[in-house]
Amino acid sequence: MSDSEVLEVRFHFNGDFVIDGSKVKYCNGDWGLSHIDKDKLSIPELEGHLLDHTTFQRCIRMYWLPFGAEVSSGMKLLVDDKSCLDMVNELGAARAVDIYTEPIEIDANEEIETQYEDEDVFALFRDDNIMDLDAPTHLVTRAMKETVQEDIGVDVSITMIKRAKTKVTKKIMDSQSGEYSKLFDYALELKRSNPRTSVHIALDPEEEDHVFQRIYICFDACRRGFLDGCWRVLGLDGCFLKGPMKGELLSAVGRDANNQIYPIAWAVVEYENKDS
Repeated sequence: MSDSEVLEVRFHFNGDFVIDGSKVKYCNGDWGLSHIDKDKLSIPELEGHLLDHTTFQRCIRMYWLPFGAEVSSGMKLLVDDKSCLDMVNELGAARAVDIYTEPIEIDANEEIETQYEDEDVFALFRDDNIMDLDAPTHLVTRAMKETVQEDIGVDVSITMIKRAKTKVTKKIMDSQSGEYSKLFDYALELKRSNPRTSVHIALDPEEEDHVFQRIYICFDACRRGFLDGCWRVLGLDGCFLKGPMKGELLSAVGRDANNQIYPIAWAVVEYENKDS
């Protein structure tokens, strides 16, 4: 995409319009810079990029100011997506614009809209809408952006989508890491329900806390089946594990009387080496 199709937007926020004689000034505010595709300019898109710089209640007005114009006389109100399109048309080949924000005072009897933050986006994905974390990042963010548009009707920025993805990833990792504390109970249950089954769990000796390193499982039925009815051929293979918890899955297989693959034992290890 060429530079002429991208608009440099300087947001001015958290300030106040102050009348100084015959002039109007924007005082005590902050500013942030965003780059937005001109063909995507809309009120929700501007609000999404503004949220990359600050948190606000969704009761604000936005004014745009052409480059070089005076705040006192040159500001124009952005009220809807059509006014955003008009702004792009008036700017023409210009590549930069200043947008000033002003909070709208709400009557005490009126309902105040809910503050719109990353949590609103995060809520869409934290339960049933967990995305494929192994997919390419640009595909994940694009799919999440489309879901937000469909479910809450807001065209949020990619930056907010990435922050929500980070929260979802952390939630998944926290939930899965908690399962490791149940491994010893799992091993005991396997041995109770499958006598003479071999289950070995190793902890990382370099860690002070109890940190999982590897697990080996061989069911007694699989072992006896291999000895009694399989060719005396043993195959070893492994594959990498995807997802939040990395590692390798190693397996030992044989060939049964029908020349089919017969599982014997398997292990989950940190990586394939002499020790594992």
